[in-house]
Amino acid sequence: MQSSSSEGAISFDVQACFDVQTYVDQTAALLGLKISPEIRPSVVENFERIMAIAQPVLDFELPDNLEPAPTFDP
Repeated sequence: MQSSSSEGAISFDVQACFDVQTYVDQTAALLGLKISPEIRPSVVENFERIMAIAQPVLDFELPDNLEPAPTFDP
């Protein structure tokens, strides 16, 4: 779910609009993976953990006038 702050920046709350259990089931079906009922709760738990780790990155506000980094050519 997106929301705007008072400064016009947009924040995105992944957990508010993302059903992890459905994602795990649909992605496994799409990839042809069989997730046994014994380990499915652990798979769902790991995806919830990944979402919690990603949330601070999604919440980090970037200014509208930010320029992309130049290309690195070693």
